[in-house]
Amino acid sequence: MSGTGWSPPTPADLLAVKEQVYDPCGFRCTDLSPEAESAAYGAHLFRLDGAGVRARVAKQTPTRNGLFVTVWKRLADGPIQPFDSGDDIDFLVVTAREGPCSGHFAFPAEVLLRRGIIGSAAGQGKRAFRVYPPWTVTESAQAARTAAWQRPHFLPFDDTGTADLQQAKALYTSAR
Repeated sequence: MSGTGWSPPTPADLLAVKEQVYDPCGFRCTDLSPEAESAAYGAHLFRLDGAGVRARVAKQTPTRNGLFVTVWKRLADGPIQPFDSGDDIDFLVVTAREGPCSGHFAFPAEVLLRRGIIGSAAGQGKRAFRVYPPWTVTESAQAARTAAWQRPHFLPFDDTGTADLQQAKALYTSAR
C-alpha cells in the first residue's frame, strides 16, 4: 500500500514482508510507526487488518547459533520492560536472514504469553530471546526445544523472495 508510510527508512526486510506477503494476501497495512528505542532491531508497530503488530529484525551474534531479537518497551523515562498481556499486540513479526536464507516468524501474542516472552500476572516476560529459523543448526537441547515450538510460526521465502501465500494466510488468520 503505497502512501501509507511504508517506505524507507522502514527496514528492507519488513518492506519485503509487506510486498511479498501482506500485499499479495490482501492484508490491509496501516499506522506504521517506528519505535526509536529499538531502532537497531528495525522496531516498528503497525496494524494488519486491524490487528496490533510489533515488528523486529533478528540479528546474528558472533558466538551462538540462532538469531537474537529484543522485545521490550520503555514507559516514559523509566527502565525498559518486557511487553505484557495488556499491550496492544496481536502478533510479533520477526524477520530473519542469514546468507541466502530468509523468511519471517509471525508469533501470535497468545503463544508468546504461554512461552513466557510476553509478561502477565503469572510472570514478568523477557526483554529478548533467540529465534531459530529452520536452516539453523541447534547446538543444545534447549535450542532444539525452542526451535521446535517456533517452527510452525515461520514463513520462508524461496530464493526468488517468494512466500507460500496459503501458509501466510493460515499463519495470520489462525490467531484471530
